[in-house]
This record gives sequence, C-alpha cells and structure tokens, in this order.
Amino acid sequence: MSKDTKDNGNEDFTGATLPDQNEEARQQSRANGFPATIRAHYIKDLSIENPHSPYSIAPGMDKPQVSINVGLDYRPLEFEGQENIYEVLLAINVTAERKNHTAFIVELHYGVVCEVFDNVPEAQREGFLMTEIPRYAFPFVRQIIASATADAGFIPLYLTPVNFVQLYKQKMAAQMANAKQGQAAETPQTQNTPPETEAKPKKTKKGKTEKEKKKA
Repeated sequence: MSKDTKDNGNEDFTGATLPDQNEEARQQSRANGFPATIRAHYIKDLSIENPHSPYSIAPGMDKPQVSINVGLDYRPLEFEGQENIYEVLLAINVTAERKNHTAFIVELHYGVVCEVFDNVPEAQREGFLMTEIPRYAFPFVRQIIASATADAGFIPLYLTPVNFVQLYKQKMAAQMANAKQGQAAETPQTQNTPPETEAKPKKTKKGKTEKEKKKA
C-alpha cells in the first residue's frame, strides 16, 4: 500500500458535503429494518503483486495455498450540515503461496460511508458498524478480489462468506486482553516481608538470661 495515500485529517476538505438522500430512501431503510442508509462505497486502495509471472501462471503449476486476513475499522466523518455519518473500512489481505515461491498477493481497502439513524443507541453503534455494514459491503469486496486475481492470470478467487459478528467478538476480546496486560505491566510489584523482630535473649540452664546472669 502506498504511504502517500495516508489520511492526514480533514483540514483540506472543509465545507465538503455528501449528496443528500431524500426521506423516501430513509423510510425504505427503516421499513426493511436496517437503521442506516448507505451514502457511498468505494475502493480506497487496491494493489496486486504477481512477482514471478509469467512462470507463476504457466500451465501445470500446483494450486497455491491461500491465506486470507480480514481487518475492520470505522471512524466518524464530519460533513457540513450532516450528522451521524461514519466511514467503515474493510482491509483484505490475500496471499497465495506455492512450495518455492509466492504466487500472488492482493491487498484491498474498501470503504463504506453510511448515515446511522438516531434510534441506534450510542452503546450499540460500534457493533452495528463493525458487523452489519461489512456484511453489506462483502459482495462488492468479493467481486473485486475475483476480478483482480483473474486479471493477474490466475483462476478467479472468490472469498468464502465471513462471519463478521464472530470477527468483531474476537477483536473485542483481543482488545480486552491487551488492556489487562497493560494494566498488569503498570502495576508495581511489591514483596511482603515480615517485620523485623528483636532477637530474644538466650536463657541459661538455670532459667536466667545471659544479661541477668552478668548482673548477678
């Protein structure tokens, strides 16, 4: 991914607006039980590497082993005169390996801008954005990956469905575990040492202490 495309903030986009959707679109979303409207979706970044072509696409090559990583994130957006606007980002990394070389690597960042309705409580908003919006975007992501691998000369790769609810739960569990580790590292460890006690004077056979014996 190009480092030049890093978002440094919205200071250069003051006054930007989104095309406003009419109330009919909002009512249709509510009627379908979906508490948001999709305002835009797009490829934010896409790259494919086919480093060993044309050998990697030669007939008779072994089928590569494919590993897929899916990342999720979201952020609130500021548009003049509009509220409850968010961008949800899906980050897909696909790596195909053969025994002696990498067949291909595909990286895709796919963005969705949505307006969340006021009836979604703040405490439930993150869960909604990290599960329902990616589920909406997945068919588009799947087609982009398939087209990219086909254009690279391979058999089109169609991603299997992703359980975004489970993925979100795993992310939350990892964040909680990291937070607990951080708290444990910050807590100073103390050792419990017994209080110092004055040594008891030794007694002689007759029952007197050494100190009493000297006085006598």
